[in-house]
Amino acid sequence: MKYYKGYPEEIKVDGQAVTLHDIERTMLSLCWDKTLCEGDKDHLMDQYKEERMRYLDNIYQPTETDQLRLKEVEHLFANAKERMENVCQRIIKTELQKREQGEKAANKLSLHLEVWNLEDTETLSYSDEENDFWNILFEEERDYYPYWGLMSNHVYISESELKEYHHPKRYDTTNEEEEPLSQLKKAYKLGWQDILKITRFYLTVNLEY
Repeated sequence: MKYYKGYPEEIKVDGQAVTLHDIERTMLSLCWDKTLCEGDKDHLMDQYKEERMRYLDNIYQPTETDQLRLKEVEHLFANAKERMENVCQRIIKTELQKREQGEKAANKLSLHLEVWNLEDTETLSYSDEENDFWNILFEEERDYYPYWGLMSNHVYISESELKEYHHPKRYDTTNEEEEPLSQLKKAYKLGWQDILKITRFYLTVNLEY
């Protein structure tokens, strides 16, 4: 087995010699490691996410209940995208009206859509480790990347014109031939088992004056 900065560079999950738990623990250790730079972490994490997704896809046998749950997630996703667009247009209208009335108005609007955290149910309670791992799967580069999120939308509002920029960082909105959840799965390197756990999408709105 090849190693890179103390971590396996190539790891294969077979469910016996190397289990799903093994690779997920390795991913958690990598995330918590303070000695590696972000570039090295990204290099290794991409390898692990790809292998984990491959293994989960190979063992996945969807039930009728799973199919219904995936339809629910797809509906949630569609509603979240529609809400994002509605919120964007409503804020633009409000800020333009404020400017016309001589009030202080925002000159930049940004919206970011992302997957919500794991949520406990009456029959299931997630551990701290499971929540930490969920954050690894859906982590966003907020500190140094302005277009973070599954989707992001940036609008520049000036006195003479309105410029709107859509940045589908993860989800490719231009690919209409592929199912939305399939694109989501590829973007984050997920197993269908992960998508079944999605209960909400979260919208962050920032205004700059």
